[in-house]
Amino acid sequence: MPEHPRDPADNPARPGRTGRAPAEPSPDAPGLQRRFVLLALAVCSLFVILPVGALSIAALVRARLASEREQSASNLMKMGRGVQLAASATGTDEIPPAFGPFPAADRAARNASFFRHLLPYVEQLPSDFEPAVMPVPTYIAPLDVRNPRTNATISYASNGTLLTGGPRLPAGGPGTSGFILVMERSGLGGAHTTVSANSSLGAPAKPPPFPQIGADPKDWADGSPQGFHPSGCLTLFGDGSAQLITNDFQRKWKAACDPVAVVEGNW
Repeated sequence: MPEHPRDPADNPARPGRTGRAPAEPSPDAPGLQRRFVLLALAVCSLFVILPVGALSIAALVRARLASEREQSASNLMKMGRGVQLAASATGTDEIPPAFGPFPAADRAARNASFFRHLLPYVEQLPSDFEPAVMPVPTYIAPLDVRNPRTNATISYASNGTLLTGGPRLPAGGPGTSGFILVMERSGLGGAHTTVSANSSLGAPAKPPPFPQIGADPKDWADGSPQGFHPSGCLTLFGDGSAQLITNDFQRKWKAACDPVAVVEGNW
């Protein structure tokens, strides 16, 4: 007789199955895995991109500061060339005063600021140009955040100690070589203009104070030169060079602003 199939439970070597069968893999599993991998890559890339991005932004800021400092230096050197041209025009090596007539012996010459006298030698001006109200590009420093740039406000001051009174200007040619003629000084919202007498700093026997370097623009003092760049204040010397004055220059500042006082032994 044929044997009846035996119950699997009766075979100890092949125990019967218990519980549920394993679940079939979800058809979306590969997509989930891909999304997880992409998310992980995106998170990892942030740790690379963010530092690189921060460094790039810092480099751009440094490049902008350097470019704008160079523009201010270019403005000053243009003024230096203007001083040389003005001196040649007089035939006597005379240069414009901080405020007064120029040339001094010309009875028809009107009193005006150093910067107003220098205008014909630094800018090609249209016939309708009015220096009392219009901005002059050469007289605006890019880093002077308090210059409104909508009127005749300037970002520089002439050295009134050196340029006020002929006897205080040493012999040796236009502006001499080792003395400061112009320094950066903020327009402070429109207070100092191309034509005004207060476009200079200092007076005979009273040189300008040392520049404010690294100060917050809101703390800039009206009676001081300002360092628009965090590292120093650009100045124009009589040889036509634009030099960055840093804190290391403090001991030489007065001598560079008023050489007569040094000769007279006042310091």
